Amino acid sequence: MYWASMGDYPMFELTDDDGLTHEFARKGNIARYVRGLSARIESVDMPWKPGVAHFDSRASRIVSRIAIESSDVRSDPRPPGPFGLILLEEHQHSQAAWGLRGFEHWLQIEGIRHDALDKLIDHLWEWMTIDEDSFSAWHDHPPLLLSDPSASLELNLDEEIEASLRQAIADATDLACYSLFGAFDDGRHMEVAAALGSMLEPYAVNMPSPSEYRLPDGLELTHDWGPIPAQVVAQWRRRPIPWPNYSTIEVATDRHAGQGAPRGATGAVVETHDSAYEIEIVDSDGRTEFLGAMEHEEVHFVATLSWRNPFK
Repeated sequence: MYWASMGDYPMFELTDDDGLTHEFARKGNIARYVRGLSARIESVDMPWKPGVAHFDSRASRIVSRIAIESSDVRSDPRPPGPFGLILLEEHQHSQAAWGLRGFEHWLQIEGIRHDALDKLIDHLWEWMTIDEDSFSAWHDHPPLLLSDPSASLELNLDEEIEASLRQAIADATDLACYSLFGAFDDGRHMEVAAALGSMLEPYAVNMPSPSEYRLPDGLELTHDWGPIPAQVVAQWRRRPIPWPNYSTIEVATDRHAGQGAPRGATGAVVETHDSAYEIEIVDSDGRTEFLGAMEHEEVHFVATLSWRNPFK
């Protein structure tokens, strides 16, 4: 295993039976990739559009499944680079904000909506602003899923997604409550925050750096656990997370109508950037009618690939 890019992108090498080495991105639970374990890669070759070639290649190899030998051994999932989870050590509320944003975005991608989930997440965000005067009111009126994380929501989810949702509810609850009446367990807090943020890994979502949830310069806390000013928490919660590649979008502006992208046209995200997307719109024959940049505010999202993780 190794970390590519800026020391933050998980990769691994696989040596085949002929002694040849191949490189792949680690997907799913990256701690499952352990030196010495056997693995099998399944892939398909997706041809480029007619007349298009990338260097000498006529097709793009897409990994569809990675099967890893069963083992209880795990590797360290934390990257060493500037966007690694080590930056989450700054403050427990920074950790919580990063993890909750990951959980919220995962729910959006999966299309999971329920009033009980909204109340739980609102309650956990509110925890960051609680002081000694507001603690009793916050603590004595918990939402349903805080009192009973296993409460039935009747969402009719498939087994895998249901299991992920229940684990995320438990982890999100731990962000606020695990050390509520005892010594703060920084290791456990970082563990559950990282688990929530990593829910987005299979969807090619670029989570903001944990450092973007750092405490404002000059902020002096009255005690170790807060409170954080409500306006800071609101900013953390509004921080945008780019939607993954291949999401279906609808154009929400007339600015690009002359280039083949009128308001209301549907297309796909082909690349994400900090403040913009590269959007492609094709006709019924697969010909590109528009390919260009649009700001985040210029598109509405219709759907995204709900890619199921076939390996753990």
